[in-house]
Amino acid sequence: MAGNVFKVMVSSNFRDLIDHRQAVRDAIIGQGMLPLIMETDTANPSRGIITSSLAMVDDADAYVVLISNYRYGQVIDDPALNPDGLSVTELEFRRAEARGLPLCIFLMGEDVPVSPREARKEAPWADKLDAFRTRAQHPGRIIATFTDAAELKGKVIQTLARLKRELETPPVVGSPAIVAPVTEPATLPKPPAFHAKPPYTPGHAFEGRAQELATLDAWARSADPVMVVEAIGGMGKSMLTWQWVNHRAPALGVDWAGRLWYSFYERGADMRDFKVTALAYLTGQAPETLAARTEAAVTSELNARLREKPWLLVLDGLERVLAAYHRSDAAQARDDEIEGDTGLKDRKPTDCIRPADDDLLRLLPARGPSKLLISSRLMPHAWCPWGTDVPGVAHVALRGLAPEDAEAMLRRAGVKGDGARMRRYLTDAFACHPLLVGFVAGLIRHAPW
Repeated sequence: MAGNVFKVMVSSNFRDLIDHRQAVRDAIIGQGMLPLIMETDTANPSRGIITSSLAMVDDADAYVVLISNYRYGQVIDDPALNPDGLSVTELEFRRAEARGLPLCIFLMGEDVPVSPREARKEAPWADKLDAFRTRAQHPGRIIATFTDAAELKGKVIQTLARLKRELETPPVVGSPAIVAPVTEPATLPKPPAFHAKPPYTPGHAFEGRAQELATLDAWARSADPVMVVEAIGGMGKSMLTWQWVNHRAPALGVDWAGRLWYSFYERGADMRDFKVTALAYLTGQAPETLAARTEAAVTSELNARLREKPWLLVLDGLERVLAAYHRSDAAQARDDEIEGDTGLKDRKPTDCIRPADDDLLRLLPARGPSKLLISSRLMPHAWCPWGTDVPGVAHVALRGLAPEDAEAMLRRAGVKGDGARMRRYLTDAFACHPLLVGFVAGLIRHAPW
């Protein structure tokens, strides 16, 4: 809405880009926007760099990243918060990517000179830097190169002027995002290779959930085509389903034709884009070609393909297509704030925003032999019209971690102490809610004592 002060996160390695970061900060202020930048962060340092920087990304309306041509950036050794050994910049980028923020990517030109001494020093990180630069350069994102701070400032000003206009334009219900949408890569993985749009980035190492994983194993071998994992925000729905589809599903002895992960948390993601993405993956057709067809034609062909072979499709964050979550602050609002007010006349909170999506959900339980694994904060009305699940739809209500797993999460972060007291405290104070346990681990790990 016009008049808002939009917050823009600035992300980069620090040492060789001090002047560039200042130029970006000045450009953001010049556009009447608020820069979120670590140099001016007043957060409690006991939170730790990773926790503070990711919290800043979560507070942003848009994200600007500067990527060097030779320096990968600071890598913090933290098995709990950074199990893959990524730079702080890439962790921030992946969080912004997962949130579906507008991404403005500025790459230092390959021809910008680098001293041989610095190049040798950064050589161990060269492969990770190359992979990061490649990941950032999806078609459809706002991408530019720069050679110095002055050139960068001019390009950032132009980019932010456009970005501000688009942020001030209220989105049309169901329309694709107009600001730097993430599109499919030029070449999709060929089934049965796994495809994720986009890959999920966990905030900490996966822990426990043995019972829930076993339940998903049993569902995969059952006759039910659909499984819904339902839970409040932060309970670990995405992490559980990501862990299962990557590490358990391939080892079950099921001859999957292919496995697809689709996140509705991506900016511009909706059921129409999901159907185009899924059909492109299943058939090898170009997403652009399918997007030009009528939605009815894409739906019909997708349904037919799902009946032919055992495909495994994961729909992460399906609540985003429901009326209850049809609001701009759905990612930050509490569940009890939004589930009772749809803002749409004559619509239940658990109805889809578009009636056509409800129709598709009603059809999916008959799409065997394929399987659809859903994570959602709410059970869609199409699958429980009378308060009970329809045939073919299995359902798991995800709760807190087992106390032993919550304790293990603390110990993985380096927390020491009496196990029984740990388990009792985490159960009584937080019901072993994974996100809160992670916060506790970070606070203790980085406490000043």
